[in-house]
This record gives sequence, structure tokens and C-alpha cells, in this order.
Amino acid sequence: MKSILYIHIGGGLPAYLETNIKVFRRYNPFNPVFIYCENITPVEKEVYENMNCFFIHQKHFKLQKTPTLNHNGFIQRCIERFFLIRDIVEVFNIDFYAENDVMIFDSIDKIKFEKTFVQQTSDYHATPSVMGIEKKSYDKLIQFIIAEKDSDDMVILRKAITKGIIEGSNTYPEDGIEPIFDGASYGQFLGGTHESGPGWAEDAHYIGREILNKTIRPFFDGKPMVERDGKVYPLFNLHVHSKKLELFA
Repeated sequence: MKSILYIHIGGGLPAYLETNIKVFRRYNPFNPVFIYCENITPVEKEVYENMNCFFIHQKHFKLQKTPTLNHNGFIQRCIERFFLIRDIVEVFNIDFYAENDVMIFDSIDKIKFEKTFVQQTSDYHATPSVMGIEKKSYDKLIQFIIAEKDSDDMVILRKAITKGIIEGSNTYPEDGIEPIFDGASYGQFLGGTHESGPGWAEDAHYIGREILNKTIRPFFDGKPMVERDGKVYPLFNLHVHSKKLELFA
């Protein structure tokens, strides 16, 4: 049975994570769910423990020193989480990492992989919306991140795919190729972003371009779906950038 990790750095847990875990539990009722959080209230702890989540704190593992990176603020924190994941994986059997605003609509036990994978969104970017973690390739990714310390995390991940260090999972609807992951564009179109409402798509993104060209049509019918050439395909996950996860719960 595969496990999944969510990470929140900073203050209290975002309210939408509770919605996220509830949906995850529909399809993965017994899979181990780990949540790393630096600060949590007794009420939050009770809510998540009632959903059979296990909280990880720094006391549970050895936090190794993060190399000096040439970033500040948000990008710095985004890159630092990869080192945090490395340290947690040394202690716990973690198969997947998912971002807190990424909703999963299928069983994670169905996912087979032999190398760490993320989602490539464009020629220059990739995102760990859902990241499968294979230790040997993940260790190589960490060394690559250290070597590429001037780049942001999405650029580093895309370069790592090009170099064969990690893999890019399928995001396009095709017969016989499952599952279909959402790196960014499906959720941006269906749920909007923090700046734009639903219906927004980015031309620079592979999937965003297909949406704008009307080659594919994402929609939500109890689960996120995408239509192409008259055929309907289920999406494995939905990256809800607007943080309005309740719209899809």
C-alpha cells in the first residue's frame, strides 16, 4: 500500500487541505497520509487524526543542512522543500509527494513507476503537483538541485527531465496511456488562478495551448475529466491554483 506526503512550512495548516484530504480518502481510504507541519493547533491535530493522518515534526527525523541557495522568499522555500522531503524519506516509507492544493481523484496504488517523476508543463518548466519518489533517482535530483542553485525549482525540474535524471508523467489524453496528470493547466482552466477566474489558460503551457486551440476540453462531472475527439478521459488529479478546492469536493 503506497503512502503520500503533504508539506506545510510556516503557520497553521491552510483550511483547504482538510477538503483535499477528505477527497483523497474517497479513493484511498487506508493509504498512509503523512503531513509535515511546523505548527499545529490541538483542534487541527484532532481533525486530521480523525482522517487517519500522521503528523511529522522535526523531532521525528534528522534535518540535514540545506546548501546555500541564491534565492530568497517563496522560491527559496520551494527549493528547500526538496531537501526536507529527502530527510523525511530517509526515515519514512514515502511513495508520493503532492502539493497542498492538488486534489487526487483515483487510487495512488495504481501508479507504477521506476524513477522519480513530476509533470512537465512547458519547454522550460515542470512542477511536482504529484511527485512519485524513487530514492536513487531522487538522490540524483538533489545533487542536480545543488549544482543548479541559481535556477528556480520549476526550471530545475524541467532540466532534470531533459537530462534523464527524473521523468515527466503523462498529461495529455491518449488512448491506452493512463493515468493523465494535471501539472497546472487543467486546474487553472476549471478553477482559475489567484488572479483570474475559471476559463483561464496559459499559451506557453503544453496543455494550456491545447485548451486554447480547443483540441481538448476539460470539464468537471463529479471528477475532473477531459474530452478529446469525442472521447472522455478521467484526470488523476487537479491542481487547484485558486485554492477553491471546495468547488470540486
